[in-house]
This record gives sequence, C-alpha cells and structure tokens, in this order.
Amino acid sequence: MQGMREKFNKLKRVSKPNPRNIALMVDSYNISDDDPANHFITGIDIQTGLEAKVFLRYDENTSENRPSIADFADSSNNLHVNASTNGDKAGVVLFNGCEQSGKSSFKSNWCNVLIRDSAKSKESLSLGLSTVVLKAGEYDSENPDAEIRNQAFVRQAMVKESKMFAANQFNELLNAVKSAMIQPEGSGRYLPEVAIRIVDYTEDEPFVDSITLTAPYKPQVDDQPNELFSPEECVEYFLSRRLDSNGKDITGAYIDVFQSIVNSMKESEELSTEDLFIEVMPVERRKFGPLTTKNFFALKEVDARNGGKKVVNDLSKKGEVIANRYMRRTENGSERLYVPTVIGLSKPNDPNDNHPDYLFVTESNTCEVFPKGYPLAHLPTDHYSNENEFKKVFENKNDGNKNLVSEAQAQNTEAPKAEAPKAEAPKVKTPKVKTPKADAPKAAPTSSVNESNDVPSELEERYEKLAKQFDEDSDMVDESLEEASEQLLDDELFGDLTDALNGNDDYDPSTSFRM
Repeated sequence: MQGMREKFNKLKRVSKPNPRNIALMVDSYNISDDDPANHFITGIDIQTGLEAKVFLRYDENTSENRPSIADFADSSNNLHVNASTNGDKAGVVLFNGCEQSGKSSFKSNWCNVLIRDSAKSKESLSLGLSTVVLKAGEYDSENPDAEIRNQAFVRQAMVKESKMFAANQFNELLNAVKSAMIQPEGSGRYLPEVAIRIVDYTEDEPFVDSITLTAPYKPQVDDQPNELFSPEECVEYFLSRRLDSNGKDITGAYIDVFQSIVNSMKESEELSTEDLFIEVMPVERRKFGPLTTKNFFALKEVDARNGGKKVVNDLSKKGEVIANRYMRRTENGSERLYVPTVIGLSKPNDPNDNHPDYLFVTESNTCEVFPKGYPLAHLPTDHYSNENEFKKVFENKNDGNKNLVSEAQAQNTEAPKAEAPKAEAPKVKTPKVKTPKADAPKAAPTSSVNESNDVPSELEERYEKLAKQFDEDSDMVDESLEEASEQLLDDELFGDLTDALNGNDDYDPSTSFRM
C-alpha cells in the first residue's frame, strides 16, 4: 500500500508544470470585479501560441511598486497596453513567475510592459536562444565623479541562419563570415558577431568547440561617433591585422584561433561533412538601454585585503538575478548557456526621430523560471545538435532557490515603468561598443549595499514555495508545454505575429520571431 501511495503522489506531481515567465499578447481585460485579485488578462501565450488567462497574485504585502492589471487597461495611464478586442493592434505584457492554476489560466507574481502598441514602431519584441552578459565597470574611489563603464547586452544566436562547410571550403566560409557582418536595413543596428563551430568525428571521441568574433570598429576621431568597418574590412582584420592605426587590438581574443582554422582549411584534404565540418552562425548583440543598465549595477562596501573596507562597483540584486539565469554553476566552475528568452526592444525617445533604425533592449527574461539552455558550442542547428547538452541552468537546486528569493527582493524595490522608455540617442552610425553612463555617487554608501533587501514575508514565502516545487518537480513538465518548448528550439527568426492576430492557420506559435 505504501508503494501505491508513492506512485499516486508522483503521478499527481507530474500534472503540475514548472513555473514560467509568459509574454502575453493582449486580447482583452477583465477588471469588472471590485477585488483586484480577480482581475485578469486574456491573450495569446507567445511561446506556446495558445490562449491563456493570467491573474496577478495579491496578498496584503504586495509591493506598491508592482503595476496592476487595471493600470494596463486604463487608456489614460502611461502604462496602458492595447487590447485587440478594442480594435487596436495588440500590445504585450510580460508576466513573471506564473504558476498554472487551471487548464489555461495562470497566477503571476509580477508583470512588466513589453509592447504598448504593436502598430507603432517604437517598441518590438524578439524571442530566441539568447544569453545576457553583464560586466561591472571599475569604480574609482579617488575620483567618484568619474564615469563607470558598465556593460550590459544580449547575444541572440541566429541558429536558423547557420551554414555548414566542408573542411576545404575556406573561401565559402569567409564569404559566410562576411555576410554575418552585414546589418540589413531595418534590423535595429545591432553589433554583428559570428560564431564559428568545428564538428570533428574523425577520432574515436568527437570534438566540438566554437569561438565568437565581434565586428571591429574604427577608432574615434575627435568627437565623431564610432563606426563599424565594412564587412570586407572586418574579414580582412580577422585574417591579418590585430591592431588599428592607433595600435589598439580590435579583433579580440579568438583571432588567432580563427586564423588557424582558415589556414588548416587551406591545407585540408577533401573530407566528407559526415567526418568533419565547420559551421558559421550569425549572432546579434544588442545593448540594454542606459536606465536599464544602471539598475543592473550598484556600489557596495566590501572587506579590503588590509582588513578595512572599500567601495566597489558590482552587480545589484537585480543584476545578479538576471546574470544567474544564464550561468550554470558546477563544482568545476561556471558555464554560460544560451536559453530561450523573450526580449523587449525600443527605439530612443527622440522627437526628431534622428535614429529611425536603432533598437535597444528594455526588458528580457527567460521563458522558464528554472531555465535550461545550451552552451555556445552545442547550439542546435539543422547541421548539428546534441540534446545531452541541453542543461539546467540551476543544476544545484539551492542555486535556483536562492535566485527566486533574490528575485522577490529585487522586484520589491523595482519601480513601475510609468512611461515609454527614455534613452539617450545613440551617437553612432552603427552601435557603439562603449557602454552607457551610470551615475556614480559622490560619496561611498553607508550601508554594505546601496539597495534595499527588504521583502514582504508572504511574497518571500511564495517564492520559497516555488523553490520547493522546483525541488520536487524539476524534471516534470506539462507535456504540451514541453512539446512547444522543443518546437521553439527547432525554429528561429522570423515569424509574423500579425498572422496570429488575424487567425492565419499558417502561423507557427513555436517559431522564434520579431514583433
């Protein structure tokens, strides 16, 4: 009887999927009830393509900073998001920490605006295999007013645009690298990168590895903006020169490896691609906006080696939460993963529209609360895939639990975005590699961290409950969602959300896309 009880309880757990982060294309609002806990939005779950109903979870300690569904529904509110049933082009709301409460209904801990009005070109959305990189700049305690050069950007792998080459097709490979350095008109002026992967089956143990090359840019002259080299010049630099006219290395750490690959291909015998091939995959790199970037970093007082205290610039609580979603911690170190991610994009708030083809990142989140992803070397394409490399980010369950509690703390101090994102107009013909400014305080913070760590106990308990569910059910995912996630990884740019709005049967809800 005890064995039957255990089997019954296990089967019960299988029916409850893991929590998700849902990007919902808004169809309609229901805010007729006096109790805001009964308000909900009905729309299309962008990841699965299925209709969903999402509520916000309320309790007496709900943060005042959290936007409400009524805020999104109110057309006089700067947080208003269009609903398609009102005759408008639908907007998109990102709901975080969604637990399934019914067949197609969910309860969420938090929400943010991704797109207010999809008919306008100010905001857009992208979804695909991505990783977020956050690098804290150095804080000069001797000169606290000095600019802190933080970096915050997203890399999105264009897996469907990957091309495969035989070991002796070096000219074809160089042409593919050159093509990856081209920015199509209307693409939002990202910084082009390219992943080069070698897949070698000629030995008993297969060898798979990859490198990334970033488009170099010309040195800044006086106050003129930085400018990317042409695609032809990029390839020339990758193959030969490492220094620009000012003696600065502009081609990155992997240039020697790339040159070695090309030289080996020139001397290579003709091999079947079943034995060995080289793959070229475009990668789009986009910066977070200046205000968003600033929220990822904070000054902290830490112990100095001499036994005293010192102030350093480091990731804020929010920055840690974001970074942890893409870094898999193991006993031997850490590993960066590319994870199914929804990305909100916006144009600078420039009344003169001086930069009509520039997009920066306003919001991003992994599609799953406890995500899985691929290392760069094992991103799945039409030419290569290894599902054994599809790994949990939080392999150590305690890491997943801690990140959930940290997210609750970060959200509790996060202010709602009450207006369209404001951004400095980019001073570039193509995106600068320079980072946006972050205002450094003139004095060292008096506390150990210059941000609040307070979190309502009930909200923290909710996140701990989610963490406990993760402990018990981390391998048990609702079948329909699992299938949709697999389809998502099989498809890439570009699908068309207007097909979904118009009821087009050709619309593939699992396709990665831009909106």
